[in-house]
Amino acid sequence: MWEKFKSWIGLERQNAYIRKHLDEARYRAGIYMSVIIIALEVWMILSLSRYLIESQKQRSASWIVVHYANYVLLLTAGIIMLIFCIRRLKGKGINEYLRASWMLFFVTVCLAFGIYVSYHDYLNGEQILTFATMEVFVACLLTWSPVTSFVILVISFGVFYGLISSQVEVSYATQVNLFTFWIAVFMASVSAYQQRLGEAKNSERLREANAHLQKLAVCDELTGIANFHYFQQHVPEILEMEKDQIEDFTILFLDIENFKSYNEKHGFEKGNALLKEVALKFEEIFERELVARFSDDHFVVLTKRKNVPELIDNWSEKLHSEHPLSGLLLKCGAYHPPGVDCDPRQACDYARYACDLTKRRYDLNYKEYDEKMDEEFKRRRYVVNNIDTAVERDYIKVYYQPVVWADTHKLCGVEALARWIDPTYGFLSPGTFVPVLEEYRQVHKLDICIMHQVCRDIRYLQDNHISTVPASINFSRLDFELADICGELERTVEQFDIPKEYLHVEVTESALVDKDGLLKSAMQRLQAQDFQVWLDDFGSGYSSLNVLKDYNFDVMKIDMQFLENFGSNEKTKEILKSIVDMADVLPMGTLTEGVETEEEAEFLTSIGCKRLQGYHFGKPMPLEEILKQIEDGKLVISDEYL
Repeated sequence: MWEKFKSWIGLERQNAYIRKHLDEARYRAGIYMSVIIIALEVWMILSLSRYLIESQKQRSASWIVVHYANYVLLLTAGIIMLIFCIRRLKGKGINEYLRASWMLFFVTVCLAFGIYVSYHDYLNGEQILTFATMEVFVACLLTWSPVTSFVILVISFGVFYGLISSQVEVSYATQVNLFTFWIAVFMASVSAYQQRLGEAKNSERLREANAHLQKLAVCDELTGIANFHYFQQHVPEILEMEKDQIEDFTILFLDIENFKSYNEKHGFEKGNALLKEVALKFEEIFERELVARFSDDHFVVLTKRKNVPELIDNWSEKLHSEHPLSGLLLKCGAYHPPGVDCDPRQACDYARYACDLTKRRYDLNYKEYDEKMDEEFKRRRYVVNNIDTAVERDYIKVYYQPVVWADTHKLCGVEALARWIDPTYGFLSPGTFVPVLEEYRQVHKLDICIMHQVCRDIRYLQDNHISTVPASINFSRLDFELADICGELERTVEQFDIPKEYLHVEVTESALVDKDGLLKSAMQRLQAQDFQVWLDDFGSGYSSLNVLKDYNFDVMKIDMQFLENFGSNEKTKEILKSIVDMADVLPMGTLTEGVETEEEAEFLTSIGCKRLQGYHFGKPMPLEEILKQIEDGKLVISDEYL
């Protein structure tokens, strides 16, 4: 409460910025005031001269001198005040004592002039407008603190009232009017001060906000080092200045591996503290070189150092030793700019790609971007940038791999697999584009495209009275996160008017790390819609038995890796038999992938595996080719497919 009162009366201690703002407001007001006074006094001098020339009434020399002296004094004060205020606003100043003395002199002259003129006017029965004008000018325009205004008004009103009351009896009405006028001028001065003070504080907040924004434009808010925007701006400048030594420069992309785990274990506060520590260490290591935070736990550096691999290895070892339980490591990718026109963002992307190749490699902390990586990187970028075009222009094709009954080897289904036939890169295998689309969260576009093509093909077969078998479609966890796959599948089936038993949904075991229940809910919805849900790649992950415990599947697809070294590893047969027996107990159908020999097929049949899939029965092929094999008798369609 006391602080608010101090602020209201002007006793609050102001910082230098607010004092400067209030002073400048006073100087601007002083310019307006002095211009008005100069104009008035020039007019008064001219009017007095005209009066003396035209008047029939003789005036004494003393009367003339006094009047001219008053006008000239105020005119001179106004001119000096005008010059003083203009110089102050231009930053040309005098010391604090002289500045305060001059302002006090100007105020005294103005008030004295107002009191003198209105004193004589009042005695002659005229209005006291000059006194009133000067009071408003001095107290309100010049923006004093309320305390200062109070003192100025009390003294000036007191002097004026004392002079007139010493000569004539002042009526009660005049006393009330003077007091009312005093209150009005005082409150107006307080209002003007508070308004200017508010403007000063708002201006200060705006200045601080702008300064903060300017800092954010070049500095990382968390670590205090340069941000990536600053890095982008200055890399071309540095390369241009030292273009004769361009071959010595390297752009580094630095990543703290396992930082996410550190954050989860120790909390974001300690995580942020670690980032600050690392950032300062990078600035220390790469002293007088360009270091910036790229994002998250990623940093970028423009350096001419030759011993970067050793630096990274040493610092990675130190980071790991200081946080052994968190498994922190420093990973680095490097790219050498080919010329001064190198795009910093693209260069960082290249270095980042090289850095990514060191992930999950405890024996490798540093890798340079080379021609082989460049070819792979451009292909990855091409995949991400052209997936929409590939879908629209039918570059994405469905290849079908036969699935047969184990006991008869008759065709009971097919698996729909994606192939990309590209006009630029030619035939792209799924291993080339599927992981990239998953990494960039675009894989749902591919899988929805395959779903539509499969439904269209089934519709084509039925319209042409060609025997049809079910097709299984692969969905990843990302499909369910990025799209309404259940709704999309239902709508597509209705659009093409095909029986639901002709579509099976495959979900990989690795996708079922489902903390939020998203996959479980989606699978229940699919099964409620009468779609079969198959577990793909069983045995390839780390939670196989938990998956069987927590989810309900119609068919288990046993991963092809179990058939590696089939003839030389006796454990393989025992494990496969145990898996098939377990599936029968649950109960669940079984299908083994990767069957390449008759020996494997016979063994799997003998242990009770129901379905088989692999090159022994047919590779993935276009619809036309699989229909031709059926026509030629190489594939025989089973009457039973469920």
